[in-house]
Amino acid sequence: MTEPHPHEPESPDELARRVRDHYAAQHASDALKARVAQAATQPHASSAKTEAAAARRRRLAPPALALAAAIAIAAATWLVVSSASERQLHRTIAAEIALNHRKAYAADVQTSDLAALPALMPKLDFTPVAATHPDAADLRLIGARYCSIDDAVAAQLNYLDPDGRPCTMYQARADQLPRIQDRLFQLDGATVRIWTQDGVLIGLARSTPASP
Repeated sequence: MTEPHPHEPESPDELARRVRDHYAAQHASDALKARVAQAATQPHASSAKTEAAAARRRRLAPPALALAAAIAIAAATWLVVSSASERQLHRTIAAEIALNHRKAYAADVQTSDLAALPALMPKLDFTPVAATHPDAADLRLIGARYCSIDDAVAAQLNYLDPDGRPCTMYQARADQLPRIQDRLFQLDGATVRIWTQDGVLIGLARSTPASP
């Protein structure tokens, strides 16, 4: 039977190697712990940043919404005021046409030829047009004169309807006056129809029959 060898003391080099291995393992363990700790804290840091951004958005949201609401209210108010102002301008023009119609001014030129008016009325800055609106059907031209509509140079055309009743048509350059599509007004004993045709504003006035 072989007896075990007695324990031999470690050499200095072997002892130094074992010490180095121990501290290397300890250092690796500490580094691993640090990385684990960092990974554990990163989600919290990201969550904190997200919450901070959300808080900033919440703080900014009320002023932004208030500004948007203010802009919407201002736009709606402007549309209402603009529409009311436009309607008032149209009514003012119709009232001026009705007033001139009631005064029944005599014609400056006597003619039944609309095409002759530019030569007979050289101060006009537009060419009178043959009205195509149904309200102007079957009218017979008997004369014309200079006038104005809202300070714009205009022509007053004197017509007779099929029953021989006088009516007056007013024409002026449309780009000098508020834009009007087609509107009808009842004003002080006169019916006034206003529309735009071929770049010319046209107003046709007829006397309203008196009530029996």
